[in-house]
Amino acid sequence: MLMAIDASSFTLRTTQHKPKSALLGGYHADVGADPANIPKLFVANSESISSTEKLLLSMKVPYTTVPISSPHPDWFNRINEFRNLPAFRNPEDCNRVISGEECCNEYIRGYFSAKEEDYDKQASKTNRDYYYERAKKCMNKNKPQ
Repeated sequence: MLMAIDASSFTLRTTQHKPKSALLGGYHADVGADPANIPKLFVANSESISSTEKLLLSMKVPYTTVPISSPHPDWFNRINEFRNLPAFRNPEDCNRVISGEECCNEYIRGYFSAKEEDYDKQASKTNRDYYYERAKKCMNKNKPQ
């Protein structure tokens, strides 16, 4: 059974899914067996709400939260090369994954505020690339040794 927070209405919904992999490392979210199908995936440890999640809520960005604990499940390690939490995957931006609180916050602030201002597709793509490159520098700076 998975429990997910619906950010748009702040309600808790429960869905029945049988995981297709072993339950390892505390909470293991298979999210209907394939997290690739989730729009705007936000992955965090289940301990507390982070500033990134507060930012997503304040900017009214719809997303799905998947809490995980250590050791991280295989699907998470496949989509997030840095393996930092929290992590945010944005399908609107080529499924790019940003990880680490500081980097996520910078990317989300820049990407979603620029998206509202840009109606020209080329300018919008340039902004997406710009905010992703900034987040990538941030992630490389904070990369675990």
